[in-house]
Amino acid sequence: MRPSTFEETHPADYLMRLAASGLGKPYKSFATSEMAIRPGDMVLDLGCGPGTDLLSFAEAAGGSARVIGVDGAPDAVRQAQEHTAGLHQVEVRRPHPSSWVIRGSI
Repeated sequence: MRPSTFEETHPADYLMRLAASGLGKPYKSFATSEMAIRPGDMVLDLGCGPGTDLLSFAEAAGGSARVIGVDGAPDAVRQAQEHTAGLHQVEVRRPHPSSWVIRGSI
């Protein structure tokens, strides 16, 4: 049997490893730049997964901003909360869409 070039299963941290890779870093930087996130902006990341983008969004928006990550998978929400634990401007939620209350303009 010939070994596969690709991983058969995805380790829990594969998205974080991809984001930190030589391919992921420039892409994340480009995407954040194209979004034109300014200091103080509110950023909403629907389907945030393990929070790979939340860190760069928080950095771009600054300490006075609000960054909200939303995901439907409990494991992804837990991972995102762990990855952003020290960032006061980031919150990660797993609410039912009918219960969302977001104050302020987006």
